[in-house]
Amino acid sequence: MFILLDWYSNGNLKSVNYYLDEDFRTLSYKYGPASTNYHRNGNIIWKQWRLNGRLHRDEGTGPQYVEFNDDGSKLIEEYHVDDVPNRKTGPAKIFWNRDGSVRGEHYYINGMPCPKNDFSKIYGNLIKCKTCKANYIEEHDDKTVQKDTC
Repeated sequence: MFILLDWYSNGNLKSVNYYLDEDFRTLSYKYGPASTNYHRNGNIIWKQWRLNGRLHRDEGTGPQYVEFNDDGSKLIEEYHVDDVPNRKTGPAKIFWNRDGSVRGEHYYINGMPCPKNDFSKIYGNLIKCKTCKANYIEEHDDKTVQKDTC
C-alpha cells in the first residue's frame, strides 16, 4: 500500500490517495475512501471508494462516491459495485441543490438504468429519508420501515 499526499501552498491538505502499486497507478483501499480531495478551506470536495482500481463499495455500506459544496453540504452521492452503478435500496445516483433539496435521482439495477416506477415494482415502496430527502427502501419482516439513511 502506498499513500500519496498533496498540499496547498497555504499548508492545508489538498488530497489523499491510496495506491496498490509503487507506480501510483491503481487506486485501492479496503478500509475507507481510496481518494479524498479537499477545498482550500479544508472541507472535502469529494471522496471515492475503489478496490483494485474499480469503483466499488459493498452493497449496504454507503455510497461509493460523494461530492460536497465548499460549505460541506452534499452535492452528489453515487453507489457502485465493481465499477457498475447499482443499488437495491434506493437511487444509485442522487443530486442535491445548494439549499439541500433533491435535484434528481437515477435508479440502476446492475448497471442498467431503471425508471423509478419499475424500480418500485421490483423492490417495493419508496419512502423519503427524513434527513436528506432522498428516496430509499428498507424492509423488515415484510414491512417497510422509515429511518434516516445518511
